[in-house]
Amino acid sequence: MKYAELLIKGIFIGLGKIIPGVSGSLIAMSLGVYEEAVERITYFFKDIPRNVVYFLSLGIGVMLSILFGSKIVLFFLNYAYSPTIFLFSGLVMGAVPTIRRKIKNKNLSYVCILLFSILFLNIILSLKGGSSFVYHNNIIGNFQVALIGFLEAFTMIVPGISGTSLFISLGYYSFIMELFSNIFSVLQTNIQIPLLFALFFLIGVYTISIFMHYLLEKKEGLTYTLILAFSYSALFFMLKDAFLHSQGIFDFLSAPFFFLLGFYLCKKIE
Repeated sequence: MKYAELLIKGIFIGLGKIIPGVSGSLIAMSLGVYEEAVERITYFFKDIPRNVVYFLSLGIGVMLSILFGSKIVLFFLNYAYSPTIFLFSGLVMGAVPTIRRKIKNKNLSYVCILLFSILFLNIILSLKGGSSFVYHNNIIGNFQVALIGFLEAFTMIVPGISGTSLFISLGYYSFIMELFSNIFSVLQTNIQIPLLFALFFLIGVYTISIFMHYLLEKKEGLTYTLILAFSYSALFFMLKDAFLHSQGIFDFLSAPFFFLLGFYLCKKIE
């Protein structure tokens, strides 16, 4: 039963990676998966069989939602954008009380770090999208593919940072969507692109997980303060986006319902 639950949680995490402004890792934290996943990655080689089964269960859910759920999410984003964003905002909000409880000392330094982190992330997320990246088979092009792989790992492991929003800002979003939507043809024509992406993605996942595990063990208060700041920033942008795209009385009246539904789902499957 545990692995069936992991698969369901993986589906929600995958959906969180698809929707702009939503952080997959923050959804993972909302659902009570994050800390265990980071620890299992850090000590992966100590119990390989159990860890493989764990990540297969979680990973299958993520891949299913990305491969098949993207069309469903796209449908809802096209025809019910605001309710969809409100639903995921509720999921993110469900993690906030848990994160706050993990911060023992809410002193002046906590407030300063929280405010500075929120300000910094708001500046980053407010950056306008750059020109779209076009791959060229040279040193610069391959370096950027490696960077994209590492950034994908970074946004997947660090809670509160939306990979979709970051890649849109940097001009990499179209390249990534094209890569995954045509992965089989890319493997036949430019196999070095997915290989380079996958290599630096795996390097990033392992190294950043070790770093996050260290921070959670040695600098727990500071780490959760930063995660809380990222959560508040993500919530601000998601809710602002949902309200700006609200059309008609239904969107406004249904907003509390979908937000509370997301909050309830988070607590129910946490």
